[in-house]
Amino acid sequence: MLGISLATAVGFGTGLLAGLVLGEWLGDVHPERVRQIFSGRRAIEPTDPAQVEREVLRILKTTSATRRLNLSARALDGGVIELTGVAPDERTRQVAGDAAAGVAGGAIVVNRILVQGRDIPPGHTIPPLQRD
Repeated sequence: MLGISLATAVGFGTGLLAGLVLGEWLGDVHPERVRQIFSGRRAIEPTDPAQVEREVLRILKTTSATRRLNLSARALDGGVIELTGVAPDERTRQVAGDAAAGVAGGAIVVNRILVQGRDIPPGHTIPPLQRD
């Protein structure tokens, strides 16, 4: 009986350790990254700010949680990407930020997406971002 309990504990500990090591090695796993892995295509590492902005907008328009939202991405100085718009909940806001970070390469993503009902009173909207 003690042998079975000891073997179970060792197996559990080994599995837990392997999960932690693999989690650190693989990094964040999200649907777009899984699709890239299984489709065999490498993620594009854009370096041009305009290209990074286009890639971020593309991923926001193709991610199921964000495709119907009016979100904007803007490349700022210093390799910073700013996300703006309104999301229906915090989860969707987080999904948008994670998706943008996944394609932004080394750029810093500043998520300024507002949450309806928390940052904006229900029934109110914000005007669209005016571009210079």
